[in-house]
Amino acid sequence: MQGFDAAFEIKSRLSTTDCVHRDENGDPIQMEPKRRKKNDNKPKKKRYKMKNTLEIALGRMAKRPFIPYERFDVAKFSDIGRKQYDKKGDGGGEERMGMMKKKKKNRKNKKRRRKDETSE
Repeated sequence: MQGFDAAFEIKSRLSTTDCVHRDENGDPIQMEPKRRKKNDNKPKKKRYKMKNTLEIALGRMAKRPFIPYERFDVAKFSDIGRKQYDKKGDGGGEERMGMMKKKKKNRKNKKRRRKDETSE
């Protein structure tokens, strides 16, 4: 599970998600916060013990009986986190792709300008 998926699950579905390890009471298992620099006064974020993709898939498979693929709901079964990869499925695909191309083009232009400035 990638970081943005885990963050979405924790922020949006912590009480219902099956992507977090839980204790015998059903509460999410918290991990030690990451160490910070000595002079960093920011509050430490809570961290939870996340399952890897294999644990999630096997857990979901164990909960449901075998059914033919024609009746199998692939989208619901494989839902983990945000739909980051499905560029057109959430309605904003073309816009997002256009923005990504602009950002890439801007980065190239900045590099070109820096190179021109240093060569002068």
